[in-house]
Amino acid sequence: MARIPDSAGAALDLIKAVPAVRSIVLFGSRAVGDEDERSDIDLAISAPDLDAPGVARLRDAVSTTRTLFKISVTRIEDMPTALRSQVMAQGRTIYERS
Repeated sequence: MARIPDSAGAALDLIKAVPAVRSIVLFGSRAVGDEDERSDIDLAISAPDLDAPGVARLRDAVSTTRTLFKISVTRIEDMPTALRSQVMAQGRTIYERS
């Protein structure tokens, strides 16, 4: 079961607040239920209209949130095709802009 610690809520709120972010997908060990208490949080964002400086600013903002976990943010559109396919197949969509 996909589980994100409550302490990561502020980081998720920051990401959701960016209008260009269309969706957030949790992937990696937390998405497949193989995490331990020290597992990082791997997030893929769909944001085709967010430029590289915008992605960098978002990552910087997320890195400054107070959480006990490392949070990795990757733009889906920048992933190699094989990784993107794996993320979409095994990941869990945790947010979609309506």
